[in-house]
Amino acid sequence: MALYAKYIEGQPNLAKRPKSLDGIHPGVKVTDFHHLNTLGGPEDVARRRQMVTDYVWRGFGLPFGVRPDKVEHAVAFPPLMGISNLASVDRLTIEMPYGIKSVAFVLHPDKARSCLMIYQEGHLHSFLERRGYLEKVVAGGCTALALSLPLTGGINNQPTIDHPRFGVLNLLNVDALELLHTRTFSAMGFYLTPVIVGLNHLLAEHSFDRVGMTGFSGGGWVTVMAAALDQRIQRSYPVAGTATIPVFAAEPGWGDWVQRDGRLYDIVTYTELYVLGTVQPARRQLQVFNLRDECCFRGRNAEAYAPAVADKAQALGGSFAAIIRDDGEVHDFTEGAQAGVLADFFGSAVAGTNPSPDYR
Repeated sequence: MALYAKYIEGQPNLAKRPKSLDGIHPGVKVTDFHHLNTLGGPEDVARRRQMVTDYVWRGFGLPFGVRPDKVEHAVAFPPLMGISNLASVDRLTIEMPYGIKSVAFVLHPDKARSCLMIYQEGHLHSFLERRGYLEKVVAGGCTALALSLPLTGGINNQPTIDHPRFGVLNLLNVDALELLHTRTFSAMGFYLTPVIVGLNHLLAEHSFDRVGMTGFSGGGWVTVMAAALDQRIQRSYPVAGTATIPVFAAEPGWGDWVQRDGRLYDIVTYTELYVLGTVQPARRQLQVFNLRDECCFRGRNAEAYAPAVADKAQALGGSFAAIIRDDGEVHDFTEGAQAGVLADFFGSAVAGTNPSPDYR
């Protein structure tokens, strides 16, 4: 077995696989991201946004008119009890096709400012892993909307369905959703619908001067997509969540199926999605990466595309920046990253400028 493994590792396709240079993959380094970003003026921005919407919801449009199927006010939810400045917690249940339900929680601050931060967790954990971050949001006087990805988090259901084409399927994690992504049905809506429906509910009941969204890992991908499509999200903070297609080609183990769907990224590339998250109206996106991330999205690849994205965003009235921190060999939304995101959101960093030195 060891000899066979050594033989395989020595084959040209593996032995000559490009290595990262200075934290930037060779293919990424030589890609002309200015040339590849073909977004035009406001009409083209609106057209691309509509094309992505049609792909994700297959002609049904963004679910702006949809409300949660169940709203429970002032619930007793022990994992969130004891958070400082927390007045109450609401539970929202959003029902989707194939019996999949997403449960989101709204944290209302006691001394409230007019701000809302959405938090979307990634593939492996519950949003409760970020209780400390949610506590900082609430302590700052902002309402928080917290979500785990569908089928995850210990709260969202994991139904068994009888699919008309495939038979009985146990939907135990988000990877199973790829099986539902067919010619006639898009499973990407499972990721994005809960965010938009939760935001619909909150904006119907409250008025906010500032709406932000943070997402970690797979939740970072949701954040990029939600900000690109939903213009109500004014500031977006994807953390260790996406890369450009040349990076995915160099790192086949990074990301999941939604991050690699060539049909979607033929409509709009990642760098174009980043720009869509900053424009119409003028908005801001700040991406965060860990140089030595033990899982994925490590290195300095963002340095290769960030100037092109920032230039295009600025030309269209938006603001974009990418920060590469060195938080050690962890895949995590670290305390330092949390502090930097909230400094930007609360306004200690001015839109259109670099974040504060402490964030670096």
